[in-house]
Amino acid sequence: MATTYRPTPAYTAVYAVTTGIAAGAGVLAIHLTIDAITGRWQVAGALIAAGGIGLVIGALTAGAVRRRSLTLVHDGLVVVRDHVRTVLRWRDFEQVRTIGLFKRDELVFRAAETTAVDPDKPAPRKAVERMRRNGSDRTVIVSDFVPDWKSTDLHTAVRRHSRG
Repeated sequence: MATTYRPTPAYTAVYAVTTGIAAGAGVLAIHLTIDAITGRWQVAGALIAAGGIGLVIGALTAGAVRRRSLTLVHDGLVVVRDHVRTVLRWRDFEQVRTIGLFKRDELVFRAAETTAVDPDKPAPRKAVERMRRNGSDRTVIVSDFVPDWKSTDLHTAVRRHSRG
């Protein structure tokens, strides 16, 4: 029986707000640079444009993050993110490591199988290349999906397949 988890609302909100602020700051910088070059200072227009773009990008990001999933299946995990399905098998499981300032738990595997989420379309080549280059095709930050994952069936499966 498969169990599917979605990113937590807190993770989704932080990711979306951060992305929205970055997009808004970029729009504001571009707008103010153009104003400086032209000599027409329209700060109110710049703030409105930056806020609007920031809200739109933040909302789009929240939707994309909420479409991600982590599914526990009998022989491993299936992670869906950025239109790419990644299958991580228990036989390739290596370790659990704690990463980052906020102490998030990440599961690390030796190998992964990546395919497109939609069988009628190829997997986005750039997304797959980026995931392979930075190693995120072989890892999953389980705390982003289940903060208390050590009290779930997921932790039981990890312990069963740990080598130590």
